[in-house]
Amino acid sequence: MNTNKITILFVEDNEDIRDFVGNKLKKSGYSVSAAENGFIALNILKAGFAPTVLPDVIVTDLEMPVMCGREFVRKLKDDEDLNLIPVILFSSHPDAKILAEELGFDAHLPKFADISAVEETISNLLKPH
Repeated sequence: MNTNKITILFVEDNEDIRDFVGNKLKKSGYSVSAAENGFIALNILKAGFAPTVLPDVIVTDLEMPVMCGREFVRKLKDDEDLNLIPVILFSSHPDAKILAEELGFDAHLPKFADISAVEETISNLLKPH
């Protein structure tokens, strides 16, 4: 998959994880922006992106201060300008798969998934249907 044109908004409150995963994604050829919680991510999406440059996919943690992943994905799915962006739940929560389905995420990944699993998930989400 050609990752050079794929943009990711990575939402994670832990700075070390945000930097580590963000750098791995960048090394794989993705364009990555990051936010430390859902509130900041929503502000980035609404103010920092024009509709033609919205990210192709959002990868977000579940448990974050200020605005958690639950509230963040709910607000995204309720927003007609943002609700078509696929959202991946990136969580170490033991029930992540069930929560992802219940909360409206498009996919889920374990927090420390191998980069190839991340790439495969993104590829599957962005395939034309």
